[in-house]
Amino acid sequence: MRVIALQGKSNTGKTTTLKRMILTIIQNNIFDTTLIDNLAKIIKKCLLSTGDVKCMFTYNNIKIGVTTRGDARRFLEYDFNKFFKGCDIVVCAVHTSGETVDYIREKGNDGILIHTKWFVETNDIKTIEKVNLIQSNFLINEIKRVAKERKI
Repeated sequence: MRVIALQGKSNTGKTTTLKRMILTIIQNNIFDTTLIDNLAKIIKKCLLSTGDVKCMFTYNNIKIGVTTRGDARRFLEYDFNKFFKGCDIVVCAVHTSGETVDYIREKGNDGILIHTKWFVETNDIKTIEKVNLIQSNFLINEIKRVAKERKI
């Protein structure tokens, strides 16, 4: 299993970026969504500003799990061991240090830590949405790159 972890301090937009990524994937049919039990529920959760989301996609027969539950190690452990068992790639959020980062590092060389690169301190919703879209597109491309490596 390869892990792509969006890493950043609290309240820097990790969950929002991952929700934006999920919505972009669904709205643009980037990956196969047939593994999602209740697509409408996932879309609704992604549009809400609070709450976490987890779901699965496939891309070229590669199984991809996504979770925004990166605030505590126990959440990651549960998602990885129960929900994402059998996934080839998992995308998650983690803090900059501590138990969630340690858990990803324990996954070995398959863990990729990606720092939130474009955090901006602003109240301008359009700017925030643009930054989250840029980061979500970057993550989608990273998933495709890692999936291509897994196929080889």
